[in-house]
Amino acid sequence: MPNIVIIGAGIGGLATAINLAAAGKQVTVLEQNERTGGKMGIFEADGFRWDTGPSVITMRWVFEDLFRRAGRRLEDYLTLLPLDPLTRYFYPDGSLLDVDEDPQVTARRLAQFDPRDEDGYLRFLRYANTIHDATGDVFIYGAPPTWRTVFQVNPIRMVQADALRPMQRAIEQHVHSPQARQLLERFATYTGASPTWPRHAQRHRSRGVERGCLLPAGWHRPDRRRPHPPGRRNGRGDPHRLPRRRHRSQFDQVTGVRLKDGDRLDARHIVANLDVVNVYERMLPPIPRCVAN
Repeated sequence: MPNIVIIGAGIGGLATAINLAAAGKQVTVLEQNERTGGKMGIFEADGFRWDTGPSVITMRWVFEDLFRRAGRRLEDYLTLLPLDPLTRYFYPDGSLLDVDEDPQVTARRLAQFDPRDEDGYLRFLRYANTIHDATGDVFIYGAPPTWRTVFQVNPIRMVQADALRPMQRAIEQHVHSPQARQLLERFATYTGASPTWPRHAQRHRSRGVERGCLLPAGWHRPDRRRPHPPGRRNGRGDPHRLPRRRHRSQFDQVTGVRLKDGDRLDARHIVANLDVVNVYERMLPPIPRCVAN
């Protein structure tokens, strides 16, 4: 019986499988699509190809660390090409903004909209870096935070996190033009958040983007002569059949997965790398409800 079953071979599911396999766990990955990668797929028609999801990498060191834990090197699997400019923004008034890897260059370009934004943009990036450094280990790169880990953060660092102020308000206090504000507010959408929420986990992304934007060469057409990705070489982590639903025992514990061919795959632990609504509404049996008289 596999120790762990992972449903969904998207980037999150694959990264989880790599980490667990590198730690010596037996892992089986389930995927219903023909390709792995989840939302990071492709659509092809009439000789053209379009990415259906993210096309670039902004936080290279996260991927490098993942491969390092698996005893591999990122360079053996991916060729990352720097982009220049990182992004080009088109505004309704016809103006353009090219975001450069050098924040100083981007700041000078923002001055075309409002001279105050050249300095304000750089001050906001320093402000965002302070938040990232204060909270990144607990809220981003480590295990899901708990009350215990939160209280282990230095109180001074927690104050620096400025957690109660909405991101939008912080942006408005640093830059003034609608273009600059829209530029910075969009980073909240990276995590599906809103800049009006009184929380700032999404602001950490500013640091990653300003460090550069990388395009993986051949991302969707890997060279078959290269070694298999970590986790597949030893047979652990391969996509394996199609999940239909998960089971519960009499003690309300998930104990396995029912596959489309009718087979049951038992597991000690199950990770669902898919939309949580689908997990509860389509993969789990109805949860009995007690009604008091």
